[in-house]
Amino acid sequence: MSALQPSSIFRIVYAYSILLVSFNYSYSQPANSTCLTATPVIIPASGNICVTGTNVGSLNDGTFNSCDVLPAGDQVWYTFVAQGSSNTITVSPTGSPAAQQVVVTVSEFVCGSPAINTCAASPTNGGTATVSWGYTPGAQVTVQVTTNGANGNFQLCITSTTPPPAPGEACATATNLCDKSTFSVNSMAGITASGLFPSCFISSV
Repeated sequence: MSALQPSSIFRIVYAYSILLVSFNYSYSQPANSTCLTATPVIIPASGNICVTGTNVGSLNDGTFNSCDVLPAGDQVWYTFVAQGSSNTITVSPTGSPAAQQVVVTVSEFVCGSPAINTCAASPTNGGTATVSWGYTPGAQVTVQVTTNGANGNFQLCITSTTPPPAPGEACATATNLCDKSTFSVNSMAGITASGLFPSCFISSV
């Protein structure tokens, strides 16, 4: 049997190296695969932002909650500073491969704490998971994204705003209408008349 020539050995080693690099690249671990390395998401002035991510190649760090189907899927982490008291976080599958049966969990507790604020899971492969929670503006919020199905790509959208106050029955609690924010008006039933009588009104208000 003839021995391999040096040039043939070089070609085999080179091809193996390319294959190994390609394999490692395809399944490289996301940088935000632990709570301590969570990706910061900067909330703009509008209070709304969407980012894309993946949990392909991530790790299962052993954390789970009531929204996870055991064994829990591989997690990735994000963090943001609440800009308002009303916070809504939605995870949607996207791209190829798309994450299946996505799960989103939010917490204002330190990494490693088993406590969470709330979580939600999609029961279907193509469904979304949405949570809402009230935070004090300035609070550091941690978001965990995982799956109860196959790992894949997803879009994470965060809305963090403070809704305008509801109108009150006194001048001091009047609602400012000089912006584009939506608001709801409470029922007038049971409100005591102030005694004021603007000229354009039929009776006192």
